[in-house]
Amino acid sequence: MRLILMISVPLFAGLAHASNNNTITIGTVRTLDTSFYIHTFGPTLLNLRSKHPDLIFKTREFKDYDSMVLAAENNELDFFMTSAGMAAYLERIEKARAIATRTHPRATIPRESVGAAFISRSDRNDIRTLADLKGKKIAAYSDEGFDWYLALNELVRLYSDIKEIEKHTVFTNHEFPDVIARVANGDVDIGILSACEVEDLLKNESFSSKDFKVIGPRKSASLKCLHSTDLYPGIVVGAFAHTDPNKAKLLASSLLSMPPSRDAYSWSIANNYQDIESLFRKLKIKPFYNPTLESVWDEYKNFVYAAIVLIILFIIHYLRTEQLVRIRTEQLRTEIQKKVQLQKEASAVRDKLNRAERSGIISQLSSIVAHEVNQPLEAIINYSACLSKYVENNYREDKTASEISNRVADSAARVAAIIDKVRSYAKKKESEKIVLSLTQTLKTTINEFQHADYGTDIKFEPDLGNKEILVEAEPLELKLLFSNLFRNAKEAMESEEEKVISVMLRQTPDGKAEIRISDRGRGLQESDLPKLTLPLFTRKPQGTGLGLSICRQIAESHGGHLEFEKTAENGLIVKVFLPTVKGNINA
Repeated sequence: MRLILMISVPLFAGLAHASNNNTITIGTVRTLDTSFYIHTFGPTLLNLRSKHPDLIFKTREFKDYDSMVLAAENNELDFFMTSAGMAAYLERIEKARAIATRTHPRATIPRESVGAAFISRSDRNDIRTLADLKGKKIAAYSDEGFDWYLALNELVRLYSDIKEIEKHTVFTNHEFPDVIARVANGDVDIGILSACEVEDLLKNESFSSKDFKVIGPRKSASLKCLHSTDLYPGIVVGAFAHTDPNKAKLLASSLLSMPPSRDAYSWSIANNYQDIESLFRKLKIKPFYNPTLESVWDEYKNFVYAAIVLIILFIIHYLRTEQLVRIRTEQLRTEIQKKVQLQKEASAVRDKLNRAERSGIISQLSSIVAHEVNQPLEAIINYSACLSKYVENNYREDKTASEISNRVADSAARVAAIIDKVRSYAKKKESEKIVLSLTQTLKTTINEFQHADYGTDIKFEPDLGNKEILVEAEPLELKLLFSNLFRNAKEAMESEEEKVISVMLRQTPDGKAEIRISDRGRGLQESDLPKLTLPLFTRKPQGTGLGLSICRQIAESHGGHLEFEKTAENGLIVKVFLPTVKGNINA
């Protein structure tokens, strides 16, 4: 058919004696796909010649796209009949325009009448989806066929390089063994057919649905054929910019009014072919892909815009981060300064507490010494007085005995005076008591204890309530009381992995303040509870036995007392009871 058409057109042209006004030249690009000549080119030319016997329809077949473009630039062509991809290209560079689009008999929309289908043998269980196509050997009719480009558009999603796809592909060039035969024989894994070709092969009984399957079939309301790719327009007839408008109108009217061919192919209104141009530009196939500055910009402008947006966002993020870093640095600097100040204050308070504790220890020791020494000292004084009386009555003439007995009595009296003097030094002046918040005092003492070196590993669980409880007390002595109790609790938990001190404050029904300080220590015996506040009693190897004694003394000096109770876990609960007052807080 192709040879008959190519020979008959020059013959008709030689018999005609007409001017250029009644000559219409149509160009096309050579293809090995005979279905183009059988279903489209041949029937269309025969219908046009039959309908317009007064016109001469000449055809020119070009070996490639470049030759056809050159002929168009020399005004040697009036119209072109080619693929939609070429039509889109001519529309761009030659200002050509499509006037009609071929519609497949199974298509309802002209712009969605061409596609491609991936097929494989039915027994290939390793090939189920399009993702399974990577690395498989492929067979296609031609590397210039439109169905190949449509399939390539799907394959580039699996491969990073088109050349890598071509390494896995065999082109039959429409020769035997064809695509179907190569897939059936196992020479290749995948075959590429045109959309609706599967149905045609089934109809001709040259294709069995039991032997082959379509990979990744898509459903479309516009094309009732099996296909695995996007759909595009088919064959296009178009006019060039220099084409006579009257000829263009005549040809367009003739094509659109042409009845369907024997195979039900028909011509319809042309569509927008920008999708096809985008397809070829994406595949970087010449002459559709020309990396000029304009085309590169058209292709990558979205990426450039995205990059600019990302850069702007990065700059904003960087500036914001810098600002946050500066703010955070200033906050850290302030926090460090506060921490240093708190440490200084805690150190000063600790020094005061240490001095108060030492003073308490001296007072306790002096009381113990005075108490223990006074009795034998009084006996010495009494015996020396009796001795002096005895010597005076019986040995008055013995001056030596009388002097010695007097010296013993004087020395004993001097020892008693020294002890009284030491006790007077150890005693502090009566402390000045003020009305203060017991709640706030506990919070401050806990905070100072945790900022001290020995309290950093302690976790407090305070339950101080919402009501302010007021007491009349000396602030430093009250802090010393609580701090000593916290330290005793910490030392009792030295072997514990988690050191937790619970502090609870509440007011008893009789109006007293009750402070409960609980630890989770081990090893305290029930028999030890009555001895805890006795001077010099301790279970600690390095303990003095005066800490709880000082706490008891402070509590009692404020009109309160201490109580001790073991917890269920063998820890200790220290209860401090203090009388509350009403009035305004002094500090």
